[in-house]
Amino acid sequence: RPPPPPPPPPPPMTPEMVPLTGVKQAATVAVLRSMQLYAGTDLVHTALERNGIPGRLEQVPLWIENPTAQFDFLTLLRLGVMLRRLVNTADVFDGTGDQRPLLRQYTSYIVSTGVRMAPPHVFTPTLPQRTGIARQDFVLLLQDISKSLADAHETSTASTYAVYALQLLAHWQRQEERCAISKQQYNRLRNVDFL
Repeated sequence: RPPPPPPPPPPPMTPEMVPLTGVKQAATVAVLRSMQLYAGTDLVHTALERNGIPGRLEQVPLWIENPTAQFDFLTLLRLGVMLRRLVNTADVFDGTGDQRPLLRQYTSYIVSTGVRMAPPHVFTPTLPQRTGIARQDFVLLLQDISKSLADAHETSTASTYAVYALQLLAHWQRQEERCAISKQQYNRLRNVDFL
C-alpha cells in the first residue's frame, strides 16, 4: 500500500498575515494609537480603506493593537498625510485635531527602529491615485517630521529627513519635466506626415 501523499505546502504569508514583533510592533502601535487620538476612529477607517487596507469600522481597534507587516513606514506616512487632509476638511470628527503628539510618535518610531528612506532615484514612494495624496502634502509631512526630530535633539536624523524631503521634491519635478518633454515630442511626431 503506497504511503499517503505529503500535505500541500502552506500558502505563502502575505503582509496582511505576518504579525509585527518587538520594537517595530511597539513603535507601530504607538503611531497608530496617535492617529486614532488625532483624527478619531471614523477618519482612521476611511484612511485605511483608501490605502487599500479593507475592514469594517469595528475592526479599527484590532488593526491598531495588532498591526501586521502591511503597516510599513511608507504606509504609516501615507496614512498620516491622508488623515491630515481628512481632519482639515471634516465638519465633525471624534479626534483632538492636534497633530503634535502624532509627530512625536513618528519621531519615536524613527529613533527606535532606525528606519531610513532610500534615495528617491533608488526608490520613489508610491502615492496611489485612490489615496488622493498630493506630492506636496507628502513632502510637507516629511518636513514636519524633520522639525519634530530636531525638537527631540535628533539633529543628524532631522537633517537627513529634511534633505530627503528636498531630494524627493526635486526628483518628482524632474519626472514631471521629462514627462512634459515626452508629451511635446509625441505631439510633434503625431503631426508629421510620413507619406
